Amino acid sequence: MEESLAPSVIIEPHTVDTSEAVTELRHPFLRSLKELALDLLHDWVAMIGLIGLVVLLVMAVTAPHISPYDPAKQSLRDRFVPPSWMEGGSPEHFLGTDSLGRDLFSRLIFGARVSLTIGFITLAVTATFGTFIGVISGYYGGTLDEILMRWVDIQTAFPGLLVAITIIAMIGPSVENLILVLAINGWLIFARIARGMTLSLREQVFVRAARVAGCRDRRIIIVHILPNLISPLLTISVMELARFILAEAALSYLGLGIQPPDSSWGLILAQGRDYLVNAWWVVTFPGVVIAMTVLFINMVAGWLRSVSDPHQRFKLRNS
Repeated sequence: MEESLAPSVIIEPHTVDTSEAVTELRHPFLRSLKELALDLLHDWVAMIGLIGLVVLLVMAVTAPHISPYDPAKQSLRDRFVPPSWMEGGSPEHFLGTDSLGRDLFSRLIFGARVSLTIGFITLAVTATFGTFIGVISGYYGGTLDEILMRWVDIQTAFPGLLVAITIIAMIGPSVENLILVLAINGWLIFARIARGMTLSLREQVFVRAARVAGCRDRRIIIVHILPNLISPLLTISVMELARFILAEAALSYLGLGIQPPDSSWGLILAQGRDYLVNAWWVVTFPGVVIAMTVLFINMVAGWLRSVSDPHQRFKLRNS
């Protein structure tokens, strides 16, 4: 029997690079900076909001260097100088002066530093504490969950602004006390969202597999649960930042926030309310700055909500 002389065919195995798939599986909510930049370029509303926020942050950080005057320097000779483009205005004071002759533009720049600093510090405190309480409550459940959530329910029953006014009236106004009273009610929403997400995640297959593999609770929370909370909590954080800035302005306007000689947007509004008819710019420009800041933050928050949701991201890619 003759042997077959047909040439043998060697089939090489096809190798598939699964590194990207593994990375996506381990971190489903983390996306590359390149993809985020592309999404941002396609959303001009978010781009405008981000640019506006960056400009405000740069002004706040470099306030001592770009401010034309000392915000606390008084000159009664220059009281109520109108903006430079109005009749009687001076090019030395672009946005005019207030009742004590202080340059309004300089006060707004330093006010950005104070208002944004309070907003970001309060956000860091509330997001950290609220997420911790929510994750612990949702992961362990049982009696601990009942105690922590009843704490949240009781505190939610009291109006946040009323609680802040009461505490400030008792302990006195200062930057530290203002951050404290804003944080007392600010952590509640983070706790509720973190708890709800954790209740769902702890029943997922990858969490059960980690538990069966012998992983400790701390490792499961840090490695498997917290990364999946980044997306919703990031969106809420941006929106809460706007709320903290508004709350600081409201308390300062009522005389319970930032005190002279410091400067904040709410304090500038309060000091100019008695001169609204004769010197409208003292109240108008701080109000416009507050409104524009909140608008920029909401623009960025809307974009974050879209790119963090897989369904919305799919629609954006195919639109």
